[in-house]
Amino acid sequence: MSTMTAAADLRATARPLRCGHGGSRGISRRRNGTRVTQRGRFVVVLALFAIMVLFVVAGAFRATAAPADPPTGWTSSVVQPGQTLWGLAQSRTAGGDPRELIAQIKSVNGLVDSQLVSGQRLLLPS
Repeated sequence: MSTMTAAADLRATARPLRCGHGGSRGISRRRNGTRVTQRGRFVVVLALFAIMVLFVVAGAFRATAAPADPPTGWTSSVVQPGQTLWGLAQSRTAGGDPRELIAQIKSVNGLVDSQLVSGQRLLLPS
């Protein structure tokens, strides 16, 4: 056997060396054999973050949208810093329980929760 064929046989049967951590640096292997690089993980995380931001922005616009025709006796008011929905409702109920009025205010203004932002416009009973 010549040196040439022995070297060819050796190359054909040689297996690549494996590192102790299971593969190349910065690349992880999944069970189905696909490889996800560090850049690939970054792109996936960035895409998920962008989708999350879109949902937050869409929710903010939905929370500030007011209905087209306000109920009679209700006027538009701008939320001041530090004001709460509880405080606004309590000032409009003569010492009574403001929970019913809070539910009405949320319904009329299309609010999902009780969070208010200063500068937000709300329809409130006069």
